[in-house]
This record gives sequence, C-alpha cells and structure tokens, in this order.
Amino acid sequence: MKRILSLNTQRFIAKRPPGNSKVIILSTALHNARPYKFLRNILTSSDKRGINFKIDFKFGEQSKQGKKKVPFPPPKDQKPQESKFSTEHILMAVIVGLYFIQYMLKSNSKEVSWQYFLTEMLQKGEVAKLEVLASRDTVLVTLHPGAVINGVKEPYTIGHSYYFTIHNPDTLERSLKEVQDKMAIPASDRISVKYRSSQNITISPLLIMTLILGYLGWKLMSKRSKGGFKFDITDITEYIPMKLTVVRPGETSLPWRVRFKDIAGMTEAKREVLEFVDYIQKPHKYRQLGARMPKGALLFGPPGTGKTMLAQAVASEANVTFIQVDGPAFIEIIGGLGASRVRKLFQTARQEAPCIVYIDEIDAVGKARQDISSEGGNREEEQTLNQLLVELDGIEALHGVVVLTSTNRPDVLDPALLRPGRFDRQINIELPTLLERREIFAVHTKRIKTEKGRSTQQITKRMSELSPDFSGADIANVCNEAALRASRLNKKLVGLEDFEYALDRVTSGMERLNNPLSQEEKRVLAFHEAGHALASWLLPHADELLKVSITPRTQAPMGSSQYIPSDYKLFSKDQLFHRMCLAIAGRAAEALVFNKVSTGARDDLNEVSIIAKKKVQQYGMNERVGMVYLPGPGDEGGRKGKRFHSDSLQRIMDEESLKLVNSAYETVLNLLTKNRDKLDRIAHELLAHELLTNKQMNELIGPKLRAT
Repeated sequence: MKRILSLNTQRFIAKRPPGNSKVIILSTALHNARPYKFLRNILTSSDKRGINFKIDFKFGEQSKQGKKKVPFPPPKDQKPQESKFSTEHILMAVIVGLYFIQYMLKSNSKEVSWQYFLTEMLQKGEVAKLEVLASRDTVLVTLHPGAVINGVKEPYTIGHSYYFTIHNPDTLERSLKEVQDKMAIPASDRISVKYRSSQNITISPLLIMTLILGYLGWKLMSKRSKGGFKFDITDITEYIPMKLTVVRPGETSLPWRVRFKDIAGMTEAKREVLEFVDYIQKPHKYRQLGARMPKGALLFGPPGTGKTMLAQAVASEANVTFIQVDGPAFIEIIGGLGASRVRKLFQTARQEAPCIVYIDEIDAVGKARQDISSEGGNREEEQTLNQLLVELDGIEALHGVVVLTSTNRPDVLDPALLRPGRFDRQINIELPTLLERREIFAVHTKRIKTEKGRSTQQITKRMSELSPDFSGADIANVCNEAALRASRLNKKLVGLEDFEYALDRVTSGMERLNNPLSQEEKRVLAFHEAGHALASWLLPHADELLKVSITPRTQAPMGSSQYIPSDYKLFSKDQLFHRMCLAIAGRAAEALVFNKVSTGARDDLNEVSIIAKKKVQQYGMNERVGMVYLPGPGDEGGRKGKRFHSDSLQRIMDEESLKLVNSAYETVLNLLTKNRDKLDRIAHELLAHELLTNKQMNELIGPKLRAT
C-alpha cells in the first residue's frame, strides 16, 4: 500500500514492505500536502499487537532495512520490546510540526501591487488561481509550478507566495475580465476566482495544538496529584548547559602551557599565589601545626594585566585540575538558574579535587547587595550570590579545592564575599613598571625576527621607555602590530621603526589621510601642544614630556602628547597645582599667541576641573572649606544623584575650585610669556616635522627643570 502526500518541498511515502513492519522513507519535492490526514492514519493504524516504527533519513533512496523481514508477532517466549517513545513524545512532535506549518503559512506570503500582478504574473500566464479573503480585502495568488517571476524561477512553498489588497472585492472579477478580454484569453484558460473566509487558514492548526496542549496539561496534573510528577529547576538546567572549561593534568590545553617562568613581570603577585601551590602540594605540612588552608584569593587590577594567565599558571605548577567559568555565565533570564549553576560548579569541583576553580569577572555575580528600602535590588543576582557564599563556606580543607577569582572592579563587590574564610587573600595586580615592561617586551619579541644591526635588548629598552602605563595585553598588541606592519611592507625583519609605528597606532589609531587640517588649524594646534611641552619642561613638579605630535589620527584628530609618569604615590599641593598648570597650558598658549582661544582645550579643562574639585572636596587642601571628605556621585562612598552637604557649602566649594583653576591659568600664562622665544622654537619644530621627542626637547631648550 502506498500513500503519497506533499508538504511543498518534501514527499512522504509510507510503504509496507514484505514482513509486518512499517518503514517511512523521506524523499524530496512534495506538493499539495494533507498533513493532518497523514498523521491521523499513522497514529490510528497501529495494530493491537504493536507496530515497530523506523525512520530512514536517506532522502530519495529506498531503505535497505525496509527489505528486511521482521517476525510479527514475536515468539511466545519473547516479550515485545517496549517503545522508547510515549504518547506524550508523539503529541509533542505533532505540536512542533503543526507550529512549523502554521509559521510557514504565515510567513511565506509577499505583498505585491495590482500593477505588478498584472504585468509580471497574469500577462505572462503564471497564475493558476485566485482566492479572495473577503474579511481582509486580500487576494491570494496561486502560481503554476515552476513559474518564473521577474526573471527568477519561483521555488515551491507552503501556502500562497504572493497576495495583493483590493478596496472593493466586487470589482475584482470585472477588472480581471476586462484585462483577460484585452489579452484574448480563451474562456477555458481564464483564471478562476474563489471566495473564502480568512479564518480557515489558521483555525485548524490552532485548534489541534490547543487540544493537544490541554491533554498534556491534564496528564501532568494527574501525575502530580498521584505524587508521580515533580518539577525541579534541574529539568530546565539540563537543556540550558553552562559553559564550563575543565582541564585535567596531562591534557595539552592552553593552561598547561603556562608556567610561572613564562610570565614576565608581576613579581609580587607571583610570590603571593605561589603559596597556594605549596598549600595544594603539601597540605599535611600545614595541618600538623593546626593551620587552615586558604579557600581562595581575589585577583584584582586593571584590564590586561594577566589575572587569568596567573590563575592558569597556579594550576599548571600545582599539577591539578583547572576549572574555569565566566561570572556572567551564572546570570540568566530564568529565575533560580544561577544558584543551580553555582551548585553544579562546586559539585564538579569536589569530584575533581584537588583542583583550582577560577571564576573570571566575579563582579557580574558578586555585586554588593543593595538596601531594598532605598533603591531596591535584583533578587536573582542576590540569590546567586547567596548560593556562592554558602558553597564557599562549605569547602573544607580536606576537599583540596581552591577558588581563584578576578575582577577589574573590586569596589563593587559585596563585603561578605571578601571576608576571611571565603577569599582569604586579595592580590592587587598593578600595571607593570619600567623593568617589568622590559621583561614583557623581551618575552613577546622572542618569536619576532628583528633586525641584525639592532639587538633585542636595545628594542626592549627603547619600547619600555615609550610605553608608560601599558599593560601586558597592550604590549603584546604592540609587538603583533609591529610584525604585521613589517609583513605588509614585505620586510624580512622587524625594525625599531615598526615598533614605534605600532605604538602610535595602538595609542592614537591610524594616520588620517582624509579631511586633513588646514594650515591655520595646524598652526593653532602646534602652539597649543608647544604650550603643554614647554610647561612640562619648566614646571619642576610636572610630568616629563615623552613625545608630542600634531599628526591627525583616528583616535586623536587634534594631535597627542605623551608624558613619563612619576613613581610617586602621594602628591603634595604643589605637585597637584603644577599638574593643573600643565593641563591648562595649551589654552594659555593659544590666548598668548593668537589673542583668542579654540575648542581644542575641552579635555584639558575637564582634567583641570577634576583636580581642583578633588583638592577642595576630598583632599582637605583648602583653608576655607577645611579638612573634609565630600564624595561626588561617581566617587567611593557617594551615591548617584545624592549629596550629603548643604547648598551653601556646595557654593563655597565651587567658588574655591574656580579660584584654583584661575590661579593655575595665570601662573602658566606668565610662565609662557617670559619664555616666548622657547615657545616659538618648539611650535616651529612641530610645524616642520609634526613630531618632537624627549631627546629633541633636550637639544632644543636644554634639560628639564626638576624639583630639588
């Protein structure tokens, strides 16, 4: 017996081969489907003794298994094999199929105009029939198989491919008759027009799906009433897996290629985390004296300083399993899923012990819980955090599990997360110093072929001096950009000029070739940057100039200047005041030379205003305001939109801040006026070469004035 039905592009053939089993063979290219009758026949034609269903997904081929005879009914001494698919599974498959059909019926139609229908479809003889939906004033167009519309052959689709709207359904047949009369189409070949309600397009799938869902709901509730049905969050988590990276000893993965000897810089941080290696390898040494092994450590610092690499190195040195997960992986839209994932993480850790669990970006799940009475809170995040705290308390020393986490924002973490007994150690990973930058450059230049005339030590020494405040990731990016530039220029070796170009590209972007500055703008910019450079050289407490450029770049369209930061951690009033003078020196140079100012000093004014406000409000360096700390909205201890002082005190602080800014401006303006000849020399040098380095400044106006 053979049944043939079509679902637009696929043909289902149900054929009973020799024997008593049913084999369903799927092939392509179906047309004019009647899926509900097909499903009804399949679901209702089963024998009481049971039918074995098999599905062969080899499209267009006869199944070889279909020719195999299967004994039916089974022997008496053999019990029939139970089907793996229950009634609920079959009904759910039917729902999915109906939903797919419903979606295809709704989404495959494209609206066209009446004129397009006439010229591209009707006049070319591609229309098979028209159906009018009176309730929506819509006409559905059915094309002949293989119709060509606008030069493109139309594929077979479920439903109607095109439709157009009409204002008056009564005039459709009259207009259609007039057009076909002009085309001299015989009466036997004319297009038929049928009328039907729009509701019968979707009522059948919706009705069937509603009945099936109602039946499934009744089944579930009946199971629950009998105590056989229990719903748990794990039923959902099985289908929403968490991305968990587990690397065991001996596996050739990235963490096992990272050792402490491969990590340059981070001298203090490596010394602290090295203790955890000893804790894991020799726990008995500490237990004998009654010591408790630390449960974990928090690694915090600026981005790109190597926090993740350091955690991987700890696992590599200790030769234990390394489990890594990202903090945002705990946060999902489904409530309770985060807490479930925390439990699963620590369950895996106990099974893999001894091991190291590393949670990257812990601030995504460990933010401080807020006061509900004032600003409300996020219950899902707090529930996840509470579960994390419980799991940390549940880690015993005998488990051999150490938890390492990292963040760029330690100030937003919940205090309960940082207390002793959870994260016992808090390790600050700072930006590398000059010597550490040299070590990092040496590591990354090992794989780069450099010029023979210049040693690697010379390149690393020069580049470490030109890259203050660079992280390890920034340095790696510079070395890679240098190698890329040399490759683009078809060089066989990478030179120092390639590294310097890469440094400029990383800090300021590519050089702008379109929309160059006019000569007048270039002159204003040259004197502006010359003001900064001269103030840096003549103010003893100001940072020393490294280089200044007036070349427009994508990230610095008005030029840029770079300074060598001081190693001071504490700053006096004079040091802060000289920083203010340095920041506003460009505006003062413009006013001195051109007797007018431009908008180029916007960022400078922002910097000088911040320093002035902090001197008055937070550092206690103003006699009128006094020794107080009054945080702003974005400062530690402050709240957005709130302040803890009066309007009169705020007015006094604003007045004192403005006095400081004006005083810095007058000071640097007088300094530039007295050294106008040096200012002109620096500006002319910039106009000629667009770049001025520290060495050239020494040759141009002498050594920098330093504080005694």
